[in-house]
Amino acid sequence: NHYPNIVLNTTIPRTVKIPEAPSFNQSVITYDPHGTGAVSYREAAFEIANKSDVILSVIDSKREGNE
Repeated sequence: NHYPNIVLNTTIPRTVKIPEAPSFNQSVITYDPHGTGAVSYREAAFEIANKSDVILSVIDSKREGNE
């Protein structure tokens, strides 16, 4: 409710592959590139990239003491 412009729409699911990946010294994106976890993390990354201007303006506003 406080930051609707910077909350992501992408949901990262709980999958077995996500916590398994570090055991093989890999990210989930390299360990299981077509799995739902990897796909969701890529979608979140694209969403963050597309919202970067909004996110940075919110951060700047907070630094200046504005809500």
